[in-house]
Amino acid sequence: RLSYSLAGQTIGFVGLGNMGLPMARHLRDTGAHVVVWNRSPGPLVSAEAAGMTVAPSLPALARAVRDGPVCLGLTTTDVVEQIVFAREGLHDSLD
Repeated sequence: RLSYSLAGQTIGFVGLGNMGLPMARHLRDTGAHVVVWNRSPGPLVSAEAAGMTVAPSLPALARAVRDGPVCLGLTTTDVVEQIVFAREGLHDSLD
């Protein structure tokens, strides 16, 4: 049983692979509102069924989280750079 709560917190999670989806579930289990995005749609179905919110784009995820944390469960530095800095990446939503 968890002894702490993240109730009232909104946390973004990008990358729902073998490690990412279970990590996002743990955050959800602590009471956080978890907003997710993934490059392939398959894991998003599982995340939504588990009560997480699916963002339609990376900028939408960042806007939903606002000044809260965004966790990255990504495989390589190149993928991180693409997700964060490419056109329509997380960086595009910053003011």
